[in-house]
Amino acid sequence: MYSFKEIEAQPVRAEELEAGDVIVTPALRSEVVASVQPSGVFSVVITTEFGRKPVSWILDRWVGVPTLRCSKFRMQPTVAVWEPDYQATKVEAGIRFNPHNRSDMFVLAAASFEGRGRGWAFDDVATEGAESVDGLTKAQARSAVRKAAKAHAFRLGLAFEEAE
Repeated sequence: MYSFKEIEAQPVRAEELEAGDVIVTPALRSEVVASVQPSGVFSVVITTEFGRKPVSWILDRWVGVPTLRCSKFRMQPTVAVWEPDYQATKVEAGIRFNPHNRSDMFVLAAASFEGRGRGWAFDDVATEGAESVDGLTKAQARSAVRKAAKAHAFRLGLAFEEAE
């Protein structure tokens, strides 16, 4: 969760702006920075996108520009393990693109309760052999899902996280 200080526009030196940052321009509009290029010794040219046409601003390098940094809001995909709150009979692992939205996930491995006396079934759908194991306890199924998730995260080069 973000604090208000992270969301509010913070002054950033003009030479430190990045493409994608949202700034308040001298025309008092919020615009997205397309590029920042040095112009002489003491100034930079900031090109922004306003509608469909690019607009260029020449500012001194040290001027503080009110900015929302794009790096604060970039979503990096991660491999996560989660148990849906509404369904105590399922454990899933997959690629999560947005930590605030559980609907845009790609499931890599899952375990589900098969019924009384039959135990839990584990399926690793992302491997070529599509591993499937039946008759597990809930602890074994959870462990298998976590192990598969960590293996997929390592193989894909993504961060692994335990979902809340």
